[in-house]
Order: sequence, then structure tokens, then C-alpha cells
Amino acid sequence: MNLKVDTISQRFGGLQALLDVSFAVEPGTIHGLTVPTAPAKPP
Repeated sequence: MNLKVDTISQRFGGLQALLDVSFAVEPGTIHGLTVPTAPAKPP
């Protein structure tokens, strides 16, 4: 089974965080998302 996201958008107040984002994840693959403005958390 695949995971498919098609043209998703998200707004937080006046900030457009996502605009028409699409992607698909194939079975058996590993993906990660990094965000440069996210605060670091100690282990």
C-alpha cells in the first residue's frame, strides 16, 4: 500500500506553511522530514 498526498495546503494565521504540496511514499522505504526552524530537543 502506498501513501499519497495530493495538493495539500496549510495556513497558520498569516503564515502559509504549505501550498499545493504533493508526494507519494512507496512501500518498504524510509523517509524523514527536517525543519530548520524547529527547536532542538536534548536526548
